[in-house]
Amino acid sequence: MNDNKINSANAILNAVWLYGEKIATMSMQLLINVVIAREFGPSDYGLFNMLLAFVALFAPFIALGLNAIVTRELLTKPELEGKIIGTVLFLRAFGMLIGSAAILVLGSWLVDSIQPHLLFVFILLLGNSFSVFLVLDHWLQSRMESKFAATIRTISLALFGAGKIVVAIWHQDLFLLFVIQALEWIFVGVCFFGVYLKRRKSSQFLGIDLGYGFGLLKESVWLIFSGIAAVIYLKIDQIMLGSMVGQEEVGVYSVAVKLSEIWYFFPIALAASFFPKLIKDKKTNPIMYEKMLQGLIDLVFVFSLIVVTFTLAFSWFFVPFIFGAEYQRSASLLNIQIWACCFVFMRAITSKWLIAESMVKFSLLSQGTGAILNVVLNLYLIPLYQAEGAAWATLLSYFFASYLCFWIFPSTRTVALKMTLAVVGIFRMKDFYYQLKKLR
Repeated sequence: MNDNKINSANAILNAVWLYGEKIATMSMQLLINVVIAREFGPSDYGLFNMLLAFVALFAPFIALGLNAIVTRELLTKPELEGKIIGTVLFLRAFGMLIGSAAILVLGSWLVDSIQPHLLFVFILLLGNSFSVFLVLDHWLQSRMESKFAATIRTISLALFGAGKIVVAIWHQDLFLLFVIQALEWIFVGVCFFGVYLKRRKSSQFLGIDLGYGFGLLKESVWLIFSGIAAVIYLKIDQIMLGSMVGQEEVGVYSVAVKLSEIWYFFPIALAASFFPKLIKDKKTNPIMYEKMLQGLIDLVFVFSLIVVTFTLAFSWFFVPFIFGAEYQRSASLLNIQIWACCFVFMRAITSKWLIAESMVKFSLLSQGTGAILNVVLNLYLIPLYQAEGAAWATLLSYFFASYLCFWIFPSTRTVALKMTLAVVGIFRMKDFYYQLKKLR
């Protein structure tokens, strides 16, 4: 892509498509989860979410830490597009096989709460195997063409979400619910591959270069383990809660998780949209690079405060009103978890900064310590406070992994300071508005 296309205006337009998709999908996801939660009840809804969380543990084996690296490679080496895409697809397929085997072994022998439901796990694994094609989402991002990804996800959610609602209302059959979830993932993967075949350059043919692939893996090894650590501290709470307390507690807790995590896409989309611009400015305009980085962190932190304020003000009413009286406790759990947005939002920008600065090992160090802390806190707090303990464990581990640990290492204190400046932004609002104006 020409450099003149990699500018703030295109990044903002790209983000608008992603945000437009998210607003539409948030509304549909909320409706789908409300219907499933109300019709199936906390126990079956808890089982559904526990198994989704369990299967999500193998997602890093598919991604292999290559997502942002692929975007960078496509931007800097467009003439190698076919080799880059073909090689990464091969690597992700290999990782998928290893991850699937690991999950089945783990579920069969080590996690007692999963063993009775291995058929459901297998169905989910089969559908999730098509996520190898989601690398093409990053190909679209590198071309500032996220509108195609947004369209695919919106259509798939509407189509298969309608199927889940039908099953929930008229059948209440968990087997059908898992099958529809798997088919949704298959549909998305096939559509991404179809868009790639249609829009790629005619001169670019998919190729596999194992030497080049091993080079990418060597660079991404820190990100692979970081991804594993991130998934652990994002999902392990639901698995541990189900094993230590029960499925019904997971169901109540999952409502709070869904309502808090539904916002996480916004900073991720912003970071993905501006990543090409950040890479370009780092090479050509270091001053603008630093200003834009601070501006993005400021922006996502302010938005996180808006989300937190709205949630604290209205959760006591809208959670039981929408989901039903059985989920009354979910409101108090949500009021704990929602504070994690402040750190997760800034972490989305920080993760791109680590890649731009070639310091991905710190991604593993932060995510890894966060995962360990989360498991330890869950082991201590869940027996004492059940779902409330899991919520506090999640919040504290996010605070440490996404903010506090960056003060520990001299190399990352620069971004820790930027996050702190965002937190105390009320004292520097004039500078914040200047940064916001520059982003426009």
